[in-house]
Amino acid sequence: MVEHAARHRAERNGAGQHGDTGQHGDTEHWVELRVHGVRATDPEDMLDVDRVVQVAGDELGRVFRRADRRGAELREPDGHVVEAYHWGRLTSGSFSQALWLLLAPFGLVNAAQFTLPRPVGTWPRRWHELAGAALRLLGLAMTALFVLTMATLTVDLWAWQQAGATGGGAYALALLAPVALLGFFRWAAGPPAPDVREAARKDGGIDAPVPPSREQPSDLVHRDFFLGAHDLGSLRLLHVAGGLTVVAGVGAPLTAAAGFPPVLRAVAAALFVLVAVVVTAGLRDLNTATNPWDPDDPAAAVARRRRRNTELVAQALAVLAGSAALVTVGAALLAPVGGGTGGLPGLDLICFLVMVVAAAAVGLLALGNLLVARGVRAGDAFAPYAGGWACTLLALLGLFLGVGYSGAFATIVAAALTSDERPVVVPELLSRVAYAWGITAAGVLLLAGYLLVRRRSAIAAVTPAVAAGAPWLTGRWARKVAAAMWVARLKNGLACVLTVFGVLGVVLTVFAAVDLAPVVGLPPVALPWMLDVLSWWPRPDAPAPAFQVALLAFGTLTLTGLATGLMLLARTALFGASARRGINVVWDVVAFWPRAVHPFVPSAYSARAVADLEDRIRWHLAPGRTGRLAVCGHSQGSLLTFAALVRLAASPADRALLDRVAYLTFGSQLQVMFARGFPAYVNRAAVTALYGDLRGNWRNLYRDTDALAGPVLSWRRPATGWIEAPGAPVLDRASEPGRERYGPDWRIADPLPPADPTLQESCLLPLRGHGEYWLDPAWYEALADLGCPRAVAHRTASPDAAQGLPPGQGGQAGMVVDEAPDPPGVDARVLAQGPADRLAQEEVGIGQVGLDGVGEQTQVGVGAGPELGDDRCPAQPPVGVADPGAQHRQE
Repeated sequence: MVEHAARHRAERNGAGQHGDTGQHGDTEHWVELRVHGVRATDPEDMLDVDRVVQVAGDELGRVFRRADRRGAELREPDGHVVEAYHWGRLTSGSFSQALWLLLAPFGLVNAAQFTLPRPVGTWPRRWHELAGAALRLLGLAMTALFVLTMATLTVDLWAWQQAGATGGGAYALALLAPVALLGFFRWAAGPPAPDVREAARKDGGIDAPVPPSREQPSDLVHRDFFLGAHDLGSLRLLHVAGGLTVVAGVGAPLTAAAGFPPVLRAVAAALFVLVAVVVTAGLRDLNTATNPWDPDDPAAAVARRRRRNTELVAQALAVLAGSAALVTVGAALLAPVGGGTGGLPGLDLICFLVMVVAAAAVGLLALGNLLVARGVRAGDAFAPYAGGWACTLLALLGLFLGVGYSGAFATIVAAALTSDERPVVVPELLSRVAYAWGITAAGVLLLAGYLLVRRRSAIAAVTPAVAAGAPWLTGRWARKVAAAMWVARLKNGLACVLTVFGVLGVVLTVFAAVDLAPVVGLPPVALPWMLDVLSWWPRPDAPAPAFQVALLAFGTLTLTGLATGLMLLARTALFGASARRGINVVWDVVAFWPRAVHPFVPSAYSARAVADLEDRIRWHLAPGRTGRLAVCGHSQGSLLTFAALVRLAASPADRALLDRVAYLTFGSQLQVMFARGFPAYVNRAAVTALYGDLRGNWRNLYRDTDALAGPVLSWRRPATGWIEAPGAPVLDRASEPGRERYGPDWRIADPLPPADPTLQESCLLPLRGHGEYWLDPAWYEALADLGCPRAVAHRTASPDAAQGLPPGQGGQAGMVVDEAPDPPGVDARVLAQGPADRLAQEEVGIGQVGLDGVGEQTQVGVGAGPELGDDRCPAQPPVGVADPGAQHRQE
């Protein structure tokens, strides 16, 4: 199997009839390999041509090159090859992937596992395992919530309250619907890639460069990373068992009505408790468990035996839960005709118990996250979001979204079934969900209103500075650029927004449980007025306050709109590839991470994409090929290329390949998002180590107007205000027309200055923001700076035009490109340090300047100072200060 998988991948990545053996030869010319980001950019757009031809890969992972009208490959005039690796079909290639939208809450909870800080030491590993166990329990609670919602719609709202007069057949059919939902989850998530998982099981990993080791700065190099949970099969069986116990519990009143002993609900509750215990304590944490297929670990044999035992227990529980559900369906056929006048008996109790399980999981997660994040340092450009609390916040977001999904579909179905003759009585939990979403929606509107008000004043304040620093930007253009910079800075407040709404979600969940206490026989809890605002309970002795009624109505309207929007989006995505690419942006980010705590999420596309990139790099740099390879990663593609290069650098057999690799990231979130959201996988030590492994041949391009990206290879030392980069303790800013360099970080102007100011009084080029970096003159200047020669001459008629300047004003910059320029030097002290030494270096923030004189720092954007909770990046002085060292100090 391993040999077949390797041979199949080699055939995919071979050049075939369009190989590098054409008229230009393959030994002297370099190759430019571009990798797209989210939304599956078309190959034609990636290569900036009308026609492309596929030269390698298959129907999912494809490699394209430029082609003429006859389909023959086209090269650049200087002879170098430009090709694009397209992985978009891995997340949006088929119509069934449009249905992944419904699995988004599961995906967020699963991704939360990978946001935990890296555990160092025995006790941090234990706290990490506690957080992982809590996430698995939360994932089980969310599966139970979705099954319970489907059972509520079909068994309670339809069969019990509307179709009861038709007899037991309606009950049995209604009970089969939540069972079918479990089957849909299993089908929609899809199986793991067969040539990846089977090879990994037999060979110990997917192109595994090294065994799991804490000496590596990034966990991306571990053999078992792309495999996901070692007990994935058991986890899937346990989720199925948990869902089936919910079906049995909901149908218990029907079995009692049919004359069976009223013990089924107790049996179902006991089975669910057993499932929850095994999910929490019986399975192992992905990041700390022993890989059962690791040939280098002597404990692997014990892990395999433990895995088999767990799987036997999971199979037994699945059989018992399936038997209970089957008995329930059979008994429902014998239930008497009639139905009920109110809601299904016992349904509110099941809702309450599911909420208790979810609340317990959140409490355990918060505790584990708090303990494992105690060593996180703040004030660094790479510091994790919210002091290391991103795991809890992302999980809460997934839970709140899952509750919203459930409430949305319940609301719209209840509205469709109700009538004047036979009104539908919705469960009490639905009122709480609607009220909570009303409060949340009102909070979102208030935040949006504040941002709109702040936007106007911020743009007005910074527009004069933009116009002064960039004379080619007239009034309208200056305001447009200032607005784009303001939008770009909003990403700095992401952690603050998640924290606010995460805490709000917890509070609303607690109050919803308090509201449901009388339903399950507990005494009601009296709350002060200020807290009672967050609670919805219609007192029988008095009408509800008007503002609570309004919030309930607003929440119901919000949930109805959410359900309608989801259905319209799914319908559009089923029949439109473009819409599917847009909708599945969330999966472009979330599905990079393998299945860890929830089995009903799509398999990680990164396993295939990273393996393809590794093979493609090896193929281009195989023995007999002496040229260079420029790996260019955009947005999410920068994370894929980063993972591939980090894994190659960790492999003794492949490390030498990096001597001929030039790495160009553009529009990348490696520092501003990925390092802060997933610190165990992307961090300062890993970035510094890869920079050293590449001998400094790494450049990064970004724009002030890019709403998603930012610096990668430069950051600020808070104490001195100096700007640093890998291998260069202090950087001097190099200001050039249209761009500014901070060592390997290049900040490029957007829009570019006009080529001839005498003919163009204002800028004619559009704002490019997050896209089309390869159309900027800085693109080929950066590649030339990385040792890929003759990259500029074919793009422009003069070196001045290459810089976007009028003729005669470009000076010497860009006029001569060495045939083989020496790579930038790397500080020997950095190369000599181990990963632990690099990680122990003083961590710093980011500091960049505005467009040619705009006295504002890039990360902060516009305005008089930091906002939205971002105090890491103070403003910068304008270009042209006399003291080269002072230009990096804070104002």
